[in-house]
Amino acid sequence: MKKNLRFNLIKSFLKDKNVLDIGAANISVSGISFHKLISDVSKKTIGIDINKKDIEKFEKMGYDVRFGDATNFDIEEKFDVVFAGEIIEHLSNLDGFIKSVKRHMRKNSLFIITTPNYLCLKFILKETLLKKPKTNPQHVCCFDEHTLRNLLEENGFIIVDIKYVSFEKWGKLSKCLPVPKKIKHDDLIVFCKLGDERNEK
Repeated sequence: MKKNLRFNLIKSFLKDKNVLDIGAANISVSGISFHKLISDVSKKTIGIDINKKDIEKFEKMGYDVRFGDATNFDIEEKFDVVFAGEIIEHLSNLDGFIKSVKRHMRKNSLFIITTPNYLCLKFILKETLLKKPKTNPQHVCCFDEHTLRNLLEENGFIIVDIKYVSFEKWGKLSKCLPVPKKIKHDDLIVFCKLGDERNEK
């Protein structure tokens, strides 16, 4: 399996934790499910996804992946970590998504989001030089560090850390670019917690 830079950056936060994986059937790395990578290091992982066929595949492999709409779900359990990988850009109801996430967080729970960084030079070049839309046809919204930070802070979250990373192919090329990380890398990882006044004990 190829080295995955995104997973390496979040792995230590998932180790021996109870994790909720939103959009569990959404992303894979060289044919290996991100949900599998999370399950391999966590204490316990429950996934939700809206794709029933993919859920059946995960169930047959022994994973706990349940049907659930990322914008409106409640599995009546709280987690140490809520992970939403490459899913927020697909959602039109962000208010429902955030409210659902909060229902599953307790005091000191960590919320980790990964999403394409649309300030990246890669996407700008794709649209200006190749005349191709920089957005995935399935994406309904785009984020960079500033817009995602604003969204989360407006909804009572405190940003703990923000990291930039690139997918493997672009990552090799971007290493040679003498540009700021905000436009060098094509993916964004945000770590956040609930603000004190909204923490649940």
